[in-house]
Amino acid sequence: MPERSQRVFHAGRLVSRGDYCDYFETDADGVPCILKVVSHRDDSDLLDIEAEILRELWVSPVKGAEHFTKYLPRLVAGTQLSDGRAVNVLASGHGVFSDFVSLEEIYQAFPNGLSPRHMVWMANRMFEILSWLQRNGVVHGGVLPMHIMYWPDIYSHGGMLWNWCQATRIAKRQKLPVKVAGYEAWYPSGMLGERPPMPADDTIMLVRCMIKVLGGDPLTGELPDRAYNDEPDKDPKPLFELLQSVLTKTGIPRFPNTDDFRREFNRMTKQVYGPKKFIPFTMPAGFRGR
Repeated sequence: MPERSQRVFHAGRLVSRGDYCDYFETDADGVPCILKVVSHRDDSDLLDIEAEILRELWVSPVKGAEHFTKYLPRLVAGTQLSDGRAVNVLASGHGVFSDFVSLEEIYQAFPNGLSPRHMVWMANRMFEILSWLQRNGVVHGGVLPMHIMYWPDIYSHGGMLWNWCQATRIAKRQKLPVKVAGYEAWYPSGMLGERPPMPADDTIMLVRCMIKVLGGDPLTGELPDRAYNDEPDKDPKPLFELLQSVLTKTGIPRFPNTDDFRREFNRMTKQVYGPKKFIPFTMPAGFRGR
C-alpha cells in the first residue's frame, strides 16, 4: 500500500457524506481541493486503492494520457489522521470541484429528463474516458450517478469521473472491493462478489445512467415517449435500441469493452443526428452545485 505523508491539511466546509468517506473543502498551495476522509479506520484500504490507481493513471504511457487525465481527480497527497484513518487530498484535473455538478444533481434538476442530444455528449465524455481506462488495464467499477461529474459551461462540455475506491486491474482479476448501498440493482449480474469486474460492466453501468438522463428506467431500459418525440424530424429509435441492447444478455457479447460500444454509439448517433453539433448545457438559474 502507498506510503502516506505527514503533511497537514485543514478541513473546511463539509461537502458531503458518503457510504465510506466524508468530503471536506481544503486548500493545497492555493489550489482548492477536496479532503476525502475515510469514516472508519478499517476501510482505509479503500483510499489506498484510489491513491495507487490515480498515481498510475496520471503517469500513464498510454496514448491520450495528456488529454484523458483531465477527466480524473488528481491526487495531491495521501495522508492520515492521528487515529490512523486514511485521507486523500484531491484536486480536479480541469478547473476546480465547485465548477462541477454530479449526474445525480442533474437528475434532481431535470426530473423529466434531458434532450437526447444532451445525453449524447454526456455519454461520449464518459465512454471516452472508460475506453482509455481499459487500455490502461483498469475497470472503474462504480460508474454511478454520484461519481459522474460534468462542467455545465456554455462554451465547453467538461467531465470528470470521481471516486476510485472500487477500481480494479483487469489482469489481476480482482473482485470489486466495495459497492454503493442503494444501487445494488445498477451493478451487472455477478459483479457483486461473484466474479471480477469486466470492461463491459462499466459500459452497462454508464448506459443505465444515460437511460435515466433521458427520463427512463435505468434497470429495464424503458424510455418515455417524449424522448422519442424530442425532435419530430429525427428518429432516435435505433440509437435507443443500441443503449437498451447492452442491458440484456444478447447485447453484451457484441461489445466486450467500452471502446467497441463507443464506436457503434458514435456511428448510430451520426446516422440519427448527422455531423456533431455543439449544444450548450446549463443548470437551472439559482441551482447551486457542489
